[in-house]
Amino acid sequence: RPLTAHVSPAVDREPRELRFAAIVGISALAVLLGPIPLALFGGLAYVAVTSRRPLPGLLCVILSLPTVTLMRSFGRLEFSPTEILIVLSSLAGALRLLAVFMLRRPETGRRRVEFYWRRLTRSTGDPAIAGLAIILVVAAAISLTASVALHPSLQSFRVIIVEPVVFFGLVVTQLRGRRDAQLLALALIAAGAAIALFGVSQYVTGDRIITAEAGLRRIRGFYGSPNNLGLFLGRALPVAVAGALWWPGKRLVLVIAACLIAAALLLTFSIGAWVAVAVSLFIVAYLHGLQTFRYVVAIL
Repeated sequence: RPLTAHVSPAVDREPRELRFAAIVGISALAVLLGPIPLALFGGLAYVAVTSRRPLPGLLCVILSLPTVTLMRSFGRLEFSPTEILIVLSSLAGALRLLAVFMLRRPETGRRRVEFYWRRLTRSTGDPAIAGLAIILVVAAAISLTASVALHPSLQSFRVIIVEPVVFFGLVVTQLRGRRDAQLLALALIAAGAAIALFGVSQYVTGDRIITAEAGLRRIRGFYGSPNNLGLFLGRALPVAVAGALWWPGKRLVLVIAACLIAAALLLTFSIGAWVAVAVSLFIVAYLHGLQTFRYVVAIL
């Protein structure tokens, strides 16, 4: 028998998944950094691959979050990297969903309706949370009728409401299990550590520093305000701490990442972010156990 017959499917799958991830990453860079013809080709490659393997696209969206203020121009139009990747991932998700619904179609009539309903409810996660997300979008859309500046309101509606809800839908419908969720968490930690390292370097070099009252120097990364950077780091730090507590195999790396993120968070001098992180850490410690909770209370 050939040697390849003894290779397990799980082992054989890893290099293939890495190749898919590499193609998606290169395609994303082409879309975000390349000239328009290359960007179009990269977008097609991104959609084609992520329609088959959605996880790398979701990871790219998470990794792009610190660069959300760095706009990509397409003629007169400008979009953030995160927005572009969400749109491309949505197109890929629509193709994937269409393929799922077209396969193994049952008889016409009531059985077909029941078949599609089961597939839809099974792929949208918790129906209550999905319903709340839909209500949020509808309520925000209705609020546009009271806007005195419709264009900025529409932009805020798209960026703050619609796109996060769309990304939520992509996550709950396309993740395949705990491993995929762990990789998304690691991507958030990596993005937080990267922007934290950049922020600390800003503090050292004095680049893009906000000087507040009494000469207080505050870092802001690529954001317009230190509070925005604190808001993002305030999401990444509790996830890094939780990973260090529940993931012994990666504890050293996650502790280093958490310390780096915490240092950058302190240098934002964002009081709101500090309070939010403190509350989050109390919850993480409580969920881990009473002894951990006591340590966190003593430290904070």
